[in-house]
Amino acid sequence: MPKKDQAPDKQPEKEKTEISPLDDIYQAKREDEPKDYFSTFEKSDKMAAWKKWLIGFFILLFVLAGSTVAGFFIFNSKEKFSSLNIKLEFQGPQVVSSGDSFSFTVLYENSENIALKNSEITLNFPDGFYFEESSPLPDNEFKNSWDLKNIPAGNKGKIIIKGRIVGENNSSKTISARLNFEPENFSSPFDVRKDYLVRLNDSALKINFDLPSRAAPDSRLVGKISLLNNSLKPIKDVKLEINLPSDFTVEKIEPPSKNSIWEIAELLSDKPYEITIAGSLAGANGEYKEIKAKASLRNDKNEFIAQTETNALISMINPNLEAVILTNDKIGAISVDWGDTLAVSLKVKNAGDQIIRDVAGQLTIDSTAIDWQNIRWTIPGKLLSVKNSSQKILSWTKDEFPDLLELSPGKETILSATLPVIERPPKNVSTKDLIIAVKGQAVSKNVVDLEGVEIKSDASPVEVRITTQVQLRPEARYTDDEYQPLGTGPVPPEVGKTTTYQIQWYLSNASNEVTDAKITTTLPQNVFWKGGETGSGTLSFDPATREVAWTINRVPARSGLDLSGLSANFTVSITPKELEIGSSITLTEQTSLEALDGFTNQIIQKKFDILTTDLPTDSLYAGKGKVVPAVLDAVNSNTNININANENLNSN
Repeated sequence: MPKKDQAPDKQPEKEKTEISPLDDIYQAKREDEPKDYFSTFEKSDKMAAWKKWLIGFFILLFVLAGSTVAGFFIFNSKEKFSSLNIKLEFQGPQVVSSGDSFSFTVLYENSENIALKNSEITLNFPDGFYFEESSPLPDNEFKNSWDLKNIPAGNKGKIIIKGRIVGENNSSKTISARLNFEPENFSSPFDVRKDYLVRLNDSALKINFDLPSRAAPDSRLVGKISLLNNSLKPIKDVKLEINLPSDFTVEKIEPPSKNSIWEIAELLSDKPYEITIAGSLAGANGEYKEIKAKASLRNDKNEFIAQTETNALISMINPNLEAVILTNDKIGAISVDWGDTLAVSLKVKNAGDQIIRDVAGQLTIDSTAIDWQNIRWTIPGKLLSVKNSSQKILSWTKDEFPDLLELSPGKETILSATLPVIERPPKNVSTKDLIIAVKGQAVSKNVVDLEGVEIKSDASPVEVRITTQVQLRPEARYTDDEYQPLGTGPVPPEVGKTTTYQIQWYLSNASNEVTDAKITTTLPQNVFWKGGETGSGTLSFDPATREVAWTINRVPARSGLDLSGLSANFTVSITPKELEIGSSITLTEQTSLEALDGFTNQIIQKKFDILTTDLPTDSLYAGKGKVVPAVLDAVNSNTNININANENLNSN
């Protein structure tokens, strides 16, 4: 094989000489050939192909160069579009009240040299946000998207949004914004994002307590709890909860609630929701009682979120004002008789540590048995009537009794009056007529450390019952009311002669049934039992004790008034001696009555004077009881009785 640098063995054929167009032109000139190639260049087929090739080459080269330059600028432009000149900002309060309406603004600005197309702002609202309105209006049903379409270069705009956020106090909520767009002549999307942090440090809901800061134990406490809307618009779906102390005794709560919870559909800004509470609060002196209230709002998840919670402390101050009712200087129930007097008193004492001023005391008397025209004031006061009632009020104030101006600790005073009980019960007496009901209280609104707070002490009520009028009329008679003889023997009594008298017991009962009635007396040694009789009960004589006794199991009310009375009688005899001349002779010792009042449960005990031969109730022989010397018996005893009777008639 020949070496690479050696010529080949075969000689090449004579090379064909090729003449370029330019050589052809130059050669023609040398040969002095007058040819017009420039005028025939476009007409030559050979020249047309070359021209096409050359022109195409330059066009292709230009296009490639232009594309490269354009691509370079476009590429560089895209690399330099970093969205830094597209601004998205929030303007609005940094702190808002939960549940209160507030406004904020979303600002956007295109500071680039090119327009932004397909622009849209979308907001992401936090839980508990309620959209109310915006300018311009949103473009979707969720009310969180605004179609801005194109934003020309250098242009800016804003969206104003109004709403409210419900959340816990001292919490934070974030509202996020995103601006989506495409730069003009770009097919790639861009976005800009911004967050807006809102802190909830206070609620539009406010709770006010209108309650006393101090209270006396068991005194009446009245106050209000108000829920206010401090925003300019109504707030919906509000819940109010109140927690009262366990030792608060509820008298009334308005409006009523279920388990101390009120759900309020809408709370207006100019109309507070008010709850009135009334009752009494127990507690020891120096204790603090807490009343709590909490308001909540319903969020978008149907949950109630606490907005505000507050409390009120009530200091328990025990002034210890004591009030006690006394009747006839005794504490507790007593009984009185018809025609008696009843002393009623109210003892008021400051048993606490605070000075009590301007004390007012009163006794309320409910009775039909008092003679109000003849009341006697022990301590000056006023008598007040209660309309359409049988009640009367005995009232004492500092104006009538200066001691009530101030009661220092430990000091006491007694307010009293005397009430006369009418002589006899009404004809148609009822149980109410037999009772004198007494109530009492002491009141002050001027206690040191409790100014403006009323303290009141109610005394334990007392019921005074009127004991029935059981009357016994013991009499010694020689004749009856018709002058018919009941006794025998001489009158006046004579020495050595026997005279008999009749002893009569007449029993009546006014208002209450009595039981176990017993009437007794004793006969002197010189008086002799001659027998007796009764229409009710049992009449007996005991020779050993010389006691005469009449026992009755039951004495109905109104006996001797509307009903017939009960009676018993027995006969006694005497035979005077000379040493008794000029003296009246005792026929019976004192007579005693004892019975049990079934209404008052009181034992009735009464005593009556001795009976003698003076016979004060006998129309014929009254005052003719002194013993005289013996007179000869000229006639029999019956004649003596008739003579005595005729003498008395003639003397009358």
